[in-house]
Amino acid sequence: MLTTNTTILSATKSQAVEEFHHWVHDEPVILLVILGEGPEVETLVERADKVAAQLSKSFPGLPHVVWARDPAQLREDLAELDGPATLKTKLATGRAFALNLTDKLVDVIQANEPADLVRIFQALNKALERVAP
Repeated sequence: MLTTNTTILSATKSQAVEEFHHWVHDEPVILLVILGEGPEVETLVERADKVAAQLSKSFPGLPHVVWARDPAQLREDLAELDGPATLKTKLATGRAFALNLTDKLVDVIQANEPADLVRIFQALNKALERVAP
């Protein structure tokens, strides 16, 4: 899989947590974090990477994708995310979520939703809402 706007978190828990913290708290980006493994998730990662690359044309370097193949490693960090309670509840069954520049949870793509290009764009667009002029 060739990606240009995606970081795949390490397999070891300590490294994965450190990398997640880096992307969420230290980089000035909007994020789509994808959770899990398998063929459907790989397709989601490829699609999200394409959407992030397209959005980067208007917002250079701003959209980024993080792939957490083992979301259990991030359980504590996910619980601490800032965002509406309704979205935080959806994280338990979500396969991806979007964070804005202030690291706030703004959208969750559920496992039972189609993760097509439009839905991915919608999630990243929600993260961009306070960034666009």
